[in-house]
Amino acid sequence: MPSPERPSPESWLLRAARAVVLYTVRLPVRVALRARVLGEERVPWSGGLIVAANHSSFADPVVLQSYFPRHLTYLMTAKYYGVTALHWFFRFWGALRVKEEGVNKAALRGATRVLERGGAVAIFPEGGISRDGAVHDPQLGVALLAQRAGVPVLPVGMSGVERVLPPDTWRLHAAPVAIAIGEPVVPRGESRAELAARVADAIRTCVGLARECVGRGGEPA
Repeated sequence: MPSPERPSPESWLLRAARAVVLYTVRLPVRVALRARVLGEERVPWSGGLIVAANHSSFADPVVLQSYFPRHLTYLMTAKYYGVTALHWFFRFWGALRVKEEGVNKAALRGATRVLERGGAVAIFPEGGISRDGAVHDPQLGVALLAQRAGVPVLPVGMSGVERVLPPDTWRLHAAPVAIAIGEPVVPRGESRAELAARVADAIRTCVGLARECVGRGGEPA
């Protein structure tokens, strides 16, 4: 299997294996959560796409993938990527390791190749889990990647996942969950900081919609 830092065009067998795993996991997750999804029609079914979401729980990647109609290649920090019990799965899924310090040229190249092949890359641009409920200013990597690959950023806001699996614990709880998908943010020649700010604002708007939905018991406005 190719190194996640230097991905090559994936075989049909690998894609099929990932699809089997995805649909095996997706059904029980959806049955358990019964999350309400707003704006699902905004998801492009093809073409390079960056999916940028808020991050409030270790369960976020599983929940996001379970409700997203396309395979997501995750950018994840090295300390989680290297967890012995899960490292094999992260490699199988095609996750890209991101160093916590320094320049992540290998991860950037790998993500750019995924996008150039028409794939979808998922990023939690805050760089870590938010423990105060706020959507913090993103790191500039999401803007750099969008500008380099010339692809839109799809903002996603999730609410309730932090109650299902609170930060720093592995105890699951029952709680309503909502996911709001916004309009794609298309790079338009601005600076990285300006594009990152646009993405952050879009994510905050989506989080607000998701929280409103959770507050109404999962029903849309």
